[in-house]
Amino acid sequence: MSASRELRARREFSAETLAAGPASVDFDVPPALSCESKDAVDFAFNFQRLDSADFTVSGIGLHELGRGDPPAAPSVARHRTRVLIVGNCQAQTIHEALVRSGEFADRLDIKYHFVVLQQNLHEFGKHEVENSDILLVQEIRDWEHYPLKDHIQADSRIIKFPLLHFASLWPFDHYNGPGDKEAYEREWPNLAFLYHDGLLARLRKEIPDRAERLLAYRTLSVDGIINFTRLHDFETRRLRTMDQEFGCDIGRFILENFRRTKLFYTTNHPNGQIIGMLMQYLLRQLGMDRGYRPNSSLDHLRRLQIPVHPKVAQALGVTWANERTKYLYSGEEITWETYIRRYIDHYG
Repeated sequence: MSASRELRARREFSAETLAAGPASVDFDVPPALSCESKDAVDFAFNFQRLDSADFTVSGIGLHELGRGDPPAAPSVARHRTRVLIVGNCQAQTIHEALVRSGEFADRLDIKYHFVVLQQNLHEFGKHEVENSDILLVQEIRDWEHYPLKDHIQADSRIIKFPLLHFASLWPFDHYNGPGDKEAYEREWPNLAFLYHDGLLARLRKEIPDRAERLLAYRTLSVDGIINFTRLHDFETRRLRTMDQEFGCDIGRFILENFRRTKLFYTTNHPNGQIIGMLMQYLLRQLGMDRGYRPNSSLDHLRRLQIPVHPKVAQALGVTWANERTKYLYSGEEITWETYIRRYIDHYG
């Protein structure tokens, strides 16, 4: 390997992303590092894990993007706006979509930071923060603890954008209420189920028999069940407030269409259409409101889908979700009942 080393790309993968299927990272190869170069050049891939999380790399595939495209016509060199996107998996999806589209390569130099940036990336990350013209910051609580905030320059522009989530369809989800503390503490950081169910956690203590527990959960024939319609009323007000705060109509679109279209795969994983609307919003903020051609990377969050309880779907008038609906989970399509049975069997 050459004595001179240069970091071409890096990416952080969440547990959700890795559990959903193969993960990818894009990087460019300039002429000086290509096979036509007179010097021998090696590319190394370095994998690091957080804490005691365990993983196995089963294979690495290299795919050239844009092969066969005609060479770009010579143009006058221009300054590219340096944009740093900070947030969670939704922000990462925006970053990948912008990079892969190639439509904005002549105007934008785009980087991404996971909002909880790990320690070993701080030194390199400081350079990216300090040299950013614009920071696209996801409006989430973790932003207050972003470790490199002190390195943001006074003349850097900060543009906030909303975290897109929808609690109405998953009222028992740990993101929206009491979680499954026992399951979490038993398995962290290697969680078998990335979305814990607070009601199933409660029923595990109240109904030891698994078959009876499944029946109680299916029929929701127990006291103290959350009021679905009241939760949805709260979500309706929250989404309308989001639209007013950010000057968008994403919330309105969600409220008008969630009953007949699967707009979210989990409470915080929107589909490609919703991500595309967020993309258009951000491009307007960047002064680049031109036709964006969506690509498949906008919808990669579909690889992990949490089933909707049929009773919840019925109460809210959702037409696409019922007992027979199939959801993509861990590489296979399963029904709501199959998912719940596995959850109950796994945690006892």
